[in-house]
Amino acid sequence: MQVQKSQPAQPVRTAAKALFLLAAMCFFLYIQFRVQINNGFSILYGDSYDAAIVVAILEHWMNVFRGDSPWSQLYYFYPYKNTLAQTDGYFLIAVIYSIIRQFGPDSFLASELSNMVVRAIGFLGFYWMMRKVFRVSYGWAVLSAGLFLIANNLTVHGTRVQLATLAFAPIVTVLLHQAYVALLADDRGRLAVRGGGAGIALGAWALTCFYITWFFIFFTVILAFVLLCVANQQQRRALWHATLRHWWVVACVGVIAVIAMIPLLSVYLPKAAESGVRSYESALKYVVELPGILQVGETNILFGTLYNNAIKVIFPAYTWEGEYYNTGIAPIIFVLLCFAVFAVFRQRKLHPITQFTWAVSLASLVTWACVIKVNESSLWFFVYTFFPGAKALNVVGAYQIFLMFPITVIVTVYLARLLPRLPVSILCILSGLLIVEEMNRAYIHLDRKVELAKVANLTAAPADCKVFYVSGWPRQDSVIDNIYAHNVSAMLIAELLRMPTINGFASFNPPDWNLAYPNNNDYDQRVRTYLQNHAITDVCKLDLSTKQWSLPPQ
Repeated sequence: MQVQKSQPAQPVRTAAKALFLLAAMCFFLYIQFRVQINNGFSILYGDSYDAAIVVAILEHWMNVFRGDSPWSQLYYFYPYKNTLAQTDGYFLIAVIYSIIRQFGPDSFLASELSNMVVRAIGFLGFYWMMRKVFRVSYGWAVLSAGLFLIANNLTVHGTRVQLATLAFAPIVTVLLHQAYVALLADDRGRLAVRGGGAGIALGAWALTCFYITWFFIFFTVILAFVLLCVANQQQRRALWHATLRHWWVVACVGVIAVIAMIPLLSVYLPKAAESGVRSYESALKYVVELPGILQVGETNILFGTLYNNAIKVIFPAYTWEGEYYNTGIAPIIFVLLCFAVFAVFRQRKLHPITQFTWAVSLASLVTWACVIKVNESSLWFFVYTFFPGAKALNVVGAYQIFLMFPITVIVTVYLARLLPRLPVSILCILSGLLIVEEMNRAYIHLDRKVELAKVANLTAAPADCKVFYVSGWPRQDSVIDNIYAHNVSAMLIAELLRMPTINGFASFNPPDWNLAYPNNNDYDQRVRTYLQNHAITDVCKLDLSTKQWSLPPQ
């Protein structure tokens, strides 16, 4: 009787765990998007500029999926080619966005919902990885997935949804780990499927966000080297012989990964040749100073004010400024990381999990050291000089955002496997503090109704008009407004109308771009010069305020 009664218990427990996992995911999603949810999604991440540019690129992919646009060619910066390479590609986000748009949400709401879906994927992927790869208990896997979802340094940059594609790192990690296990087990089919899947995922991810994908590849290469160093002779020999036995499968996996990168390379390499790469001096400005390791930003709820007040006393010469000054690691999880690295080091030879975690720890510390500078000197010089793709990076300090991925893994393994058993009350307090220290009053300023009104009431251009440019908005007063406001509106309007515009703004502008300050008297003359230089005819002008079309002044 006892056996019969226990049989349905397992499915019930499995269902209960699944429901709790989904409830936990909803809880952490609410923490992350609580402001938007509470205001009915009327005010969203970002502002009228970066967030609107994201929507324009997502609308581009909608046009691609409908067959109206070449995949690498957006409707702005006409007549330049491969303009997708002017900034990140957003491909995987656009797939999600395009599905959501089919259910009726407007473009800005769909963009925010896509962000939520990406975060949900990250939560489930991280949980899956902690259970499958690191074999931690259910409760710790759920908590760590939540911490990964609400990471402070990612929340601060919530408007940059491409950075949120860090969510794909756990999935690629699981695929790579399963491919490695299959290699040692002589399972060629599983090796090909898992390894090839990881390669395809990397290619799609790279076409979504180059920075985060590059960070993952950089970390993985260093981790592979560290794993070889910490492995014993028997483990290295087993890997070598398995690779020799299945070399052609391993080669095929490598070929798949290279092929998956061809779309990215085919548009970004020519654009790099056209626009030039980043200088080392430029990247050095974004390398992390020592106080920046724990710089969670002034908007962090628990430590923002406290840390910056303390840092003024400890490092009086330190100043924080710029968009990426706040990529630091939250203090409590940083302290736990210090204890975790020491504990993992002591037990690194006792179990394969702790050995792997020790390699992850070393790779994290080594790569972290590369993005830190002391007295204007940094190890980033060697990465910049020798590691492929590093010269394309400028905001090097964003690597600390990626580091929340391995740091959360290390701390979770420490708490779940290596820390002596603590009272439940202490664990609850610790878990609560870990959650609260990641909470942030993020940059949420985009008024959805205002942005939709900017592109409302659009009419088709005159039949003889093939290319357009835009007027300025009234009261474009600041330097930022005069650069962004009209150009960003033109980008989105171009994608909505599926009509080329010479306007636009991106990380890399065309070499002869000169379309700022649209309300100045010389704006139309600058436009005429551009049109003449590119032999562009059949042009009209769109007044952004009235949405009326006209021929440009002669």
